[in-house]
Amino acid sequence: GRDQLSQAEQLLRGTGTPRGSVNGDFAQITMETVTIPPLAGESTLADLNLAAQYGIQVCGIERSGNRILIPSFEERIESADRLLVLGAHDRIQRWRSDLAAATTEHEAQITMRNEAMAP
Repeated sequence: GRDQLSQAEQLLRGTGTPRGSVNGDFAQITMETVTIPPLAGESTLADLNLAAQYGIQVCGIERSGNRILIPSFEERIESADRLLVLGAHDRIQRWRSDLAAATTEHEAQITMRNEAMAP
C-alpha cells in the first residue's frame, strides 16, 4: 500500500532517500546555479547520478540561452551548461569541488599526452 507507493516515488526520483529526510529538514535546502567547466566531458544526468552520489537534484539546464526545466535523465550535460540544482549547500559545494578537481585532472592528462607526442 502506502509503503510501496513511497518506495516507488523514491525510485522514480532516483534519490534512494526517504521522503522528507533530505539531509535534515527543508531549511537546509538551497537552489544554486553550477556552471559546467570546459573539458568536463559530456555525460547524461543518469551518468552523473548526482542524487545518489551527492543528494542533489538538477531542476533545470540553461544552454546557449535555451532553458530546459525538469530535464530527463537522458539529457546530456555539456561544457558551459548552467545547471539549476537543489540540495544542501555543503553537498552542492562538494560536487563543485569534485567537478573542478576532475577538470584539472583531465587538463593535466591532456598536457602530459601532448608533451609525450612532442618531438
